[in-house]
Amino acid sequence: MSAQNASQLTLNKSADLGIENLLRIEFELADGTVIRGHRTEPSGKPVIHFLHGTGLSGLTYWPMLRLLSNEFDLFIPDIQGHGDSDDGGKFWGWNRNAEVCREIWSHFSTEYRGCEVIGMGHSFGGVLTVLMQDQDKQLFDRLVLLDPVVFSPIVLALLKASAFFGLPSPNPLVKATLNRRNSWPSKEEAERYFTGRGALKYWSPVAISAYVENGLTDASDGGVTLKCSPQRESEIFGSTPDRLWASLRGLGVPTSILFGENTYWFSRISFKILNKKPSIFKVEALEGGHCFMQEKPDDAVKSIKAHTLKAL
Repeated sequence: MSAQNASQLTLNKSADLGIENLLRIEFELADGTVIRGHRTEPSGKPVIHFLHGTGLSGLTYWPMLRLLSNEFDLFIPDIQGHGDSDDGGKFWGWNRNAEVCREIWSHFSTEYRGCEVIGMGHSFGGVLTVLMQDQDKQLFDRLVLLDPVVFSPIVLALLKASAFFGLPSPNPLVKATLNRRNSWPSKEEAERYFTGRGALKYWSPVAISAYVENGLTDASDGGVTLKCSPQRESEIFGSTPDRLWASLRGLGVPTSILFGENTYWFSRISFKILNKKPSIFKVEALEGGHCFMQEKPDDAVKSIKAHTLKAL
């Protein structure tokens, strides 16, 4: 069999895994809030613990994740107020959400005992993955961070100072998110609305379909609405993590950072700083923006595999 045919066979086997084949994650916290998500049947393969970005859900990334499922088991929880998880009231903050995700993974991790565990996350989820590892240095064996929103030290200080003095957040997304459209007559209409627009402007058609299918839910008026409310998105955009840079300095495991060439300017500054420590961080720029993995899922998967499979 040629290398090309073998590669195509692997791709087809991965593509055969449907969302309907996934197991459900359901974990009730002490306060009654239920965190939900999806995972593959444990099979002894290396397992990826994946956390999504703000306003999205784990299965929004299915075009990428399913292409990883041949080589990896997948564990995909939805963070507070996202996807199928409960709203949980007021936003708990970045660090508390990381604690919750760590608690959930610790509960299920016995089913993956002896397997290599890779912490992976995009944007907000990438930072939460860093915070989880800082809370328990034995949690993950390596990290793959997809364009994590690593605020540069100066930007982070500005955001925290604004919050301390009760000033409006300098992050324009705080207000912009509150004004975003939240409902549509149907999923078909929503998909037409999102295509070529805003943050999803350059997303591939399959990624937009995954967002609509897994990020919207039926509304009482017969239409559909976002699972993650604009209010929750705004809360996240108006907040910051604690100990971010201290956490990055003390990860203790090999860490790959893959980011889009056209990502946020402050993230590019941070990645340049982290790239000066090649013994810990492997930093790679890929074609695209902050959501490069939604623009070109195949290219993202190739890079992820290059940073993980060779090291296993």
